[in-house]
Amino acid sequence: MVYTRGKRKLDEAEGKVVVIREGAVDPNLLFRDRRKKSKRQKQEEPSTYKFFDFISADLKRHILSFVRQGRYVILASVSQDFRATLKSMPENDFKTHPRTYVWRWKLTKWIINYPPGRPQLDMIPSPKKTIVHAIQYDMLHVFQKLMKAVKWGNRDSSSWTKVYAIKAMEYNSMQIFKWIIQDQAWDYKAHKNTIASNITYCNRDMLRYLHDVLEVDFNDFKAIKSMIMKPSVRNVDAIRYVLDVVPTLTTLTQRRRGRLSRLCVQKEDMLVYNMLREKLHDPEDDPDILVIAMYECCLHRKTMNIVKCIVDEEAVKQMKDKQYLRLIDQVVHFGRLDILMYLEEEVSRIPKLHYFMDFALFRNHRDVADYLVMLEDTRRD
Repeated sequence: MVYTRGKRKLDEAEGKVVVIREGAVDPNLLFRDRRKKSKRQKQEEPSTYKFFDFISADLKRHILSFVRQGRYVILASVSQDFRATLKSMPENDFKTHPRTYVWRWKLTKWIINYPPGRPQLDMIPSPKKTIVHAIQYDMLHVFQKLMKAVKWGNRDSSSWTKVYAIKAMEYNSMQIFKWIIQDQAWDYKAHKNTIASNITYCNRDMLRYLHDVLEVDFNDFKAIKSMIMKPSVRNVDAIRYVLDVVPTLTTLTQRRRGRLSRLCVQKEDMLVYNMLREKLHDPEDDPDILVIAMYECCLHRKTMNIVKCIVDEEAVKQMKDKQYLRLIDQVVHFGRLDILMYLEEEVSRIPKLHYFMDFALFRNHRDVADYLVMLEDTRRD
């Protein structure tokens, strides 16, 4: 059994364990023996366990050499560049030495052992988590061997295909997702609603495969909203594709359209906001959505750059008087003098400014009240 980094205790089998880390400044520090030995032991006994630290440029060269030597490889804290290195490694290297599989799992060191014959599952700390991790990096050959190792391939396909198909879809693992659908004959038609509700993390290629090949309709509003508003997984191309192919978004209620606009303003994502306005343009409902977006700007004290992206001169001119009064009412309510100055030309069309003067004094916004008094005096002159 391989323990975590703190205990520094490794398996006593065969002495072929290699722990790989990244971040060494000097490549000459690759070979370091962490065991306590005397000088005589260090001279006479070769190192059984070696810890390798290397920079990103040497990743592929070192790992391929370890794989060809048939060593057990454990990864610890490797950067995202390593993911591309794994995908670029030919599958023949793994077939030649099926005992060695390599990937990253945060700061934890794991070892997966496939000796000739029946795989030893006692060497895998958590088979289910390891399978999910193989899905995460779209390593189809590793996924197939792990499924064979835990004997889940012989069970009823309904017990695991749905779970791992959704996982593969969320991680954009196209090879594993196609293998589950085609080779394992997963009945995806019976789970189209489940697929449509889990598109939050899908990229453009996966969405195109779901829509064009599997004929899945993206009609789940919550999933689309979650996809748009998660900044850690946001993919602009995927969002644009969803907005292009989803016909139900054009028939959204005003409340839902306003909620999407509010969320975009809260996240200060003007790219998605402008995309929504472009795809969901409705001259009758857009002014109300602008009022809702302005409310979020005033409530969360957004900067003028955000305000100018939401409310431009043409949008204000297209507003009806009733909707424009609602807009000014919210600006005065929160005391946003900068927005009032930005809308100075259109403020003059308000018939009765004294109402907003009294309201500004009631809200204790004296600077706003003074500005409105100045506008009233200018109008009288």
